[in-house]
Parts: sequence; structure tokens; C-alpha cells
Amino acid sequence: MSDLSGLSVLVVDDSLASLKIMQNMAESLGLEVELAEDGVEALDKVRHADQAGTPYRIVFTDWKMPNMNGIDLCRQIKSDTSLNTPPKVVIVTAYDNDMLNHIGNVQLDGHLPKPVLFAGLRDVTMAALGHKEQKPITSKRDPGLEMVKAIRGANILLVEDNIVNQQVATELLEHARLNVTVADNGQVAAEKVKKEAFDAVLMDVQMPVMDGYAATREIRKEPQFKELPIIAMTANAMMGDREKSLQAGMTDHVSKPIVPRELFGALARWIAPGEREVPKIIDEEIPGMEEPVTGTPLELPGFDVENTLARMGGSHDVYRKILAKFVESEEGAFEKILLDMREGNVNDAMRGAHTMKGVAAMVGATTLSSDAGELEKALLAGVETVPDDLIARVRQTYNNTLEIVKTALSIKVDEDITIDEEVISKAELLGELRGIAKRIEEFDSTVEDAVEKLISRVDEPKLSASLGKLQYSLGKYDFDVTDSLLTKIVEDLSDS
Repeated sequence: MSDLSGLSVLVVDDSLASLKIMQNMAESLGLEVELAEDGVEALDKVRHADQAGTPYRIVFTDWKMPNMNGIDLCRQIKSDTSLNTPPKVVIVTAYDNDMLNHIGNVQLDGHLPKPVLFAGLRDVTMAALGHKEQKPITSKRDPGLEMVKAIRGANILLVEDNIVNQQVATELLEHARLNVTVADNGQVAAEKVKKEAFDAVLMDVQMPVMDGYAATREIRKEPQFKELPIIAMTANAMMGDREKSLQAGMTDHVSKPIVPRELFGALARWIAPGEREVPKIIDEEIPGMEEPVTGTPLELPGFDVENTLARMGGSHDVYRKILAKFVESEEGAFEKILLDMREGNVNDAMRGAHTMKGVAAMVGATTLSSDAGELEKALLAGVETVPDDLIARVRQTYNNTLEIVKTALSIKVDEDITIDEEVISKAELLGELRGIAKRIEEFDSTVEDAVEKLISRVDEPKLSASLGKLQYSLGKYDFDVTDSLLTKIVEDLSDS
């Protein structure tokens, strides 16, 4: 990238939070940044800097401001013949189409859409200065960790009622070295915000007890939380939902299924960079996503494995954990939807179908996601209008999807995958299993990974399948099943 170091720019916005965010991003590009809170102040600064022989190269101005808006400021700068070196002017706004109707004959040097992305700021800066910038080619599996390096250690409150979505978001955030606290609904979130300090809140919008919109309004009642970044997360990534989120007081909006680069980009936009302490357990025990692709590939016919794996930074191990949570979350979910339909609980049935659609998309079960989405739409018209053939289709897709996942989680490692470890002996295996039993008693969070490694060293299909079931039950935190499985495995080994 061409060197931007030391170039002087002026950022104009009536929002102090937006000024700070733009300042942080611009300074990270090496730009020298000054700030103005409205068009009048900005015009005065432009003239003084020009007279002093230190003119601004670019003015980044918000459009909608009191006293003098961004377009009027641009018009004043462009028509001021007293300026020796007029700056380029870039308008920053979320209202693209509306703005175009107000420009008239004003000659802008660039347009930067809100919410502002670091890459967008860089590109529009280069373009305004007449440079052609070659954009880097990124891999599908590049999760965008570079974007959040400057905010490592930030405290994130994740507000999400579904355990699959909780697991996916937590895995991504912790791999990015961010500290995560989970709240199951908006009411819990509103209480946690008052008791703990958070750098940002990731807020699901559709939740029981208190939804994300109501929770945001509740949080915003407290003056100290007026500038707290609250980022909406929803599967309904449409302009109407974005506007509804903003009206409720949310700062930004990301879509589900979660796309790492989009999520990290939003956090980087709103959290101030700085040195923070990364919790020791995250820094030492959780591998970074910049590390090589890990884990044993899973056989998931009909799943969009490539794109799903990309959302998980290429980690098969993370994918395996998410799939285990998916089975836990959705076991019995279709029957619950049918029960709600029979009892006339349309809203609950719709919420169940909506959740199924979202979590299925999250794990790559595209057919189930599509069918559940159709069911959700059909329920909008009322229970009695839902076609029987649609219910039958969703039932079949649902059952097939769960069967595929359960089979994948318990199969043996493929024969053609090279394993570095030697096949484990019976005596060593028994010792390892005793160690695993002890770690389960101590609630050691790494025990699931220990079982994964053990599977890779077993060459007997039945035993490998049993260990796969053990790993699956650990992922579900089903310790009663875990104890019985472990006891049975040890007994079978001792008798053989």
C-alpha cells in the first residue's frame, strides 16, 4: 500500500463516538487527524490550516449535521477561491440514495458508507488522493483476525438464547483472543451490563423473556451506557431489520449465520484499540485461527461443509463441537413445534421454526434451513393453513439431518488420513481412560480434546465408535451418559 504516513486529514461529525472511531481508524493508517464537531467549525479549521501552510489533504465529513451539513460544507470548500490548496472532500453517510438526491452540482471526491470499515476507509483515501490500490486476495478461510488484533482482550457480552449460536460465537471470539461472557436473554444481559464492564455487546434480537430490542432500550435508559456499542445479530439481515435495530438504540448490525470477517469488522469499528490483558486460559489453551487447519474431516453428505468450515476458521475440531451442540439443541425440536401447533401456540411454533432455520444454516444443513424457513413463513398465515406435505417434508429433512450428524460424530477416523501417533496399546489405553475419568471429575475443559486425540490412536472400529460417542456426550455435558459409556469401555477392554 502507498505510504499515507503523516498526511493531514480533518474528520467532521456531530457524534463524538463516530469521531473517535474514525480517528482511531485513520490514525491506524498513519494519517495525522484533527477533529471538528460541525460544518462551521470544520470550514474555519480548513481556512486556518491553509493560511498556515499546513493544509488538510482530505476532509471526511458526515452528511447530516446541524448548522451546516456535509454537502453544504463541501460546496463551501469547493467554491472558496481564497484556499491555496483545497482539500479533497469525502462524504460519510449511511443514506446513500437519499444523499444522491441532495448533491446537485457539488463535486465530491469520494463517498464512504456507514458503518465505516477499515478497508473501505483505506480504499477511499487512496482513491481520493489519486492512487490505485490493489486489494489483497483473501481466502474463504481467512477469518479476518488482523482486524481485531488491536482490541485483543476486550470484554464482549454475548446475548443469545440458542446454545449452537452461543458455541459458534464463543469459539470465534475466543480464538480472536477476546473475553466472552454469555447471557441467555435480554433481561439477563441488562442486569449483567450494570454489574460488569463490557467493551461491546453482541445482541440477538429474537429471544424469550426479553428480546434484543427491549433489552437495548432498557440498557440505554442508563446515561453511562449511552455510547456502549450494542451490535444486533439476526438471521433477518434486511434493511428493515437494520432500521429497527437502530431505532431501538443499537449501534450496528451483523447477520447470522455468523461470518467471522463481518463480525470482527463490526467489533473493530466500535471498540477503541488499546492494550488489554488476555485471560490466561484463553491465551494458553485455545489455539488461534491463524494456525493450520486442525482435526479430522467429517462425512456430512448434503451439507455445505466448505462455507461452514470457512466460518469456523477451517477448524474441523471446532466444527465437531458445534455439531454436537446442534444435536443437543435440536433433539426433539420438531416435535416441540408440532406440539405448539396443535395447542395453538403460533408464536412459539414460529420461534421454534425460526431457531431451527438459523442453527441449521449455522452448521451447513442448508436443506433443513430452507425447509424450516418455509415452515416459519407458512405459520405466519396461521396454523390451519400449513400444508400437510410441508410438515411431512420438514419432518423427513429434520430426521435425516440429525441422523447424518450423529453418524458423522461417531465414525472412525478415515483410513487415508495420516496420523502421527502410533497405535495405542491396551495397557496404555486403560491408563489414558483412567486419566480421562479423573479429568471429568475435575471438570477439566480440555478433556473432550483428550478423547479426540485418543480416537486418532485407536485402530479397532468398535472401540473408535464408542470413544466417538463418549466425545459426543462430553460435548453435550451429559455426564450421566458419559460415566456409563466410560465404565462400559473400560469393562470391555478389561474383559478382552
